[in-house]
Amino acid sequence: MDKRKNNISLAFGVPGIILQFGGLCMSGFLSASGISPSVSGMLFLGSLLLGTAMLMIGIAYYAMAKGQSALWCLMAFLGIIGLIVLALLPDRHIHGRRMVPIHSKISDTPSINSPTFQCPQCDYQLNGIPGSACPECGRPFNPDDLTTVKVQGYFIEKTAPWMGRWSLICGILAIIMLISVFCAPIFGIVGVVLGHLARKEIKEKDLPGAGVALGGLITSYIAVGLSLIVLAVIFLAEAFAA
Repeated sequence: MDKRKNNISLAFGVPGIILQFGGLCMSGFLSASGISPSVSGMLFLGSLLLGTAMLMIGIAYYAMAKGQSALWCLMAFLGIIGLIVLALLPDRHIHGRRMVPIHSKISDTPSINSPTFQCPQCDYQLNGIPGSACPECGRPFNPDDLTTVKVQGYFIEKTAPWMGRWSLICGILAIIMLISVFCAPIFGIVGVVLGHLARKEIKEKDLPGAGVALGGLITSYIAVGLSLIVLAVIFLAEAFAA
């Protein structure tokens, strides 16, 4: 992680959170003190806007400190949920090693210059094995796909499954659409399903993107739970009203 950008994120983010909560507390105190509601409302709105702007700047720098896009600053609108998602973002600086092209195949006869292909589960050497499963533990691998094995001394770029990103998107949409309690559960359930599928693929193929998929699961489960609570309250209110 880039320490300088992380320090800048703290310098903006922490005061931003304090301003948001401080504005809420100050508004309640001023209202209880007999101050005009319009004055207390303006103070609260100003504090909220300034705090949100500072928090967005802090989140943008935090994302950049992890090598991610500054557009993650939009997570500020999700409050604590957005901060959880950001904390789970993978640090791309950890995986910033230089890419090395590999021309050898797993099934090729091992030589002095060829890289060592290993099973991701038991580290058994797979060089020269034409089969599609590890002879030691039976874990399947694709002889034509180097991302299904470990390569000793080399870094193979692996692409995170698309399901993890869409799980996070569905979870965020579900929370935003909580005002429509009949639409939010649909997006939440889709996010849960995609998140579990992504986590399964990540575990089986040793792919990146676990943090994004977990963030999608968290937001989706929260959205589904809140939707069910709101639906239960609506139905109970109608039942008692009848």
